[in-house]
Amino acid sequence: MEKKKDLDTGNTAESQRRERHCSLSGKKADWVSTNGTVSNLDVANPPTFIQPLYALSSVTSTWLPRDSVALATRRISQPAKMLKRKMEKEEGKKQVFVNQNSLTRRASDCRAPELPIVERRNWLIHQHYLCKDYETCKVIIKEQLQETNGMCEYAIYVQALILRLEGKIQESLELFQSCAILNPSSSDNLNQVARSLFLLGKHKAAIEFYNEAAKLNEKDWEISHNLGVCYYFIKDFKYAEEHLNLALQINKHDKTFMMLGKVHLMAGEVDKAIEVYKRAV
Repeated sequence: MEKKKDLDTGNTAESQRRERHCSLSGKKADWVSTNGTVSNLDVANPPTFIQPLYALSSVTSTWLPRDSVALATRRISQPAKMLKRKMEKEEGKKQVFVNQNSLTRRASDCRAPELPIVERRNWLIHQHYLCKDYETCKVIIKEQLQETNGMCEYAIYVQALILRLEGKIQESLELFQSCAILNPSSSDNLNQVARSLFLLGKHKAAIEFYNEAAKLNEKDWEISHNLGVCYYFIKDFKYAEEHLNLALQINKHDKTFMMLGKVHLMAGEVDKAIEVYKRAV
C-alpha cells in the first residue's frame, strides 16, 4: 500500500510536470492538462501550483514552462540586441560621414582657388628663373607648353628671356613675338620685342615697337629711355634728347643722365653735357 501510495504521489507529481500549455483569451486562459481535462484559469490569480512551473510570456502571450520562456526571451532578445548594435553602428558611420563632409567643405572653403591649367606651373617657372636654375626651368616650361598646346604666355616669355641670356637673340625675338600675338595689349611684350630688335641692330624696327608700347604705357621709364637710345644710334639726337628728358621726368636714373650727356657731346653741345653730368651728381 505504501509503495502504491508512493507511485500515486509520483504519478501526481509527474502529471503536474506534464501540464504545460495555457492560451490567453481576454482575462481568462484555458488550462489543458495531459489527461484531457480543461479548466478556466484567471490570469491575474493563477493557481499556486502553476506559478513555480509556468510563467506568462510577454512575447507570445501564453503560459509556458519557465525554461521555455527564458529560452524564448533569449532567442528574441539576442536578435534585438544585434539589431540595436547594428543600428547604432550605422548611425555612428552616418555621423562620421557627416563630420567628414563638413570638414571637407570647410577645407574646400579655406583652400586657395585652383588655377587654370594654362597658369598651373607659372609660379614654379618664376621661382626657378629667379634662382637662375635655367635647366630645371626649361624642363618645366616644356611640360607646361605640352599641356597647353603652346598657349601659355608666361612660359613662352620666360623661355625667350633664357634664350636671350644664352645669346640666342633671334630665337628669343620669335618667342617674344608669339607672346605679343597671344596678348597684344601687353606693353611688356612689345617692349621685349623691341629690345630683341635693338640687340640685333635693327634700331628703326625697334623704335616702331617702342612707340607702340609707349601708347599702352606712357609712364614707363624703360620704354622712354630705350627710345632715346635707339634714336641716338641712328643719330637723331633731337628725338633722342626729347625721349631721354621724358624718361628723367619719370625716374631720375643714372643711366639716363649718362646717355643724355653722350647725346649732347655727339651733337657738339659740350656745355649742355656738363650741366647734365652735374645734375646727375
